[in-house]
Amino acid sequence: MTGVFKAVCFWCGEDTGITMPKENYDIKTDGDEAILSYVPCAGCQTKMNAGITLFEVTAQPETPRPEIMPGFFPTGYLFVVDEAAFIAAIKHDHVDTVLAQRYAFVPTEVIEMLGLRKKKEENDG
Repeated sequence: MTGVFKAVCFWCGEDTGITMPKENYDIKTDGDEAILSYVPCAGCQTKMNAGITLFEVTAQPETPRPEIMPGFFPTGYLFVVDEAAFIAAIKHDHVDTVLAQRYAFVPTEVIEMLGLRKKKEENDG
């Protein structure tokens, strides 16, 4: 395999401006675009900096992508919520940790329960 991959942001699909030699990656794609990491592009990072980022995750992969952290597979959905709204909505022992980190990995079921996204079966119909 020769040539380069043009890296695109996992979160929004925009070009990151980064290119990498194809021989460095074992990625099966017909095109020249590839998601090479979970690092957000500059645009997504700016949005994430505006509040608390909730990354939707599953316990099992929906696609052949690696874990973002052990036991957490990102779905590609993220939600940036206002810090005050987060504090008001979430009553959990780890709120202080999330506030310090500015992000959390949240299971799909909780994302749906919070009303941030419709349940998958509702989206399919």
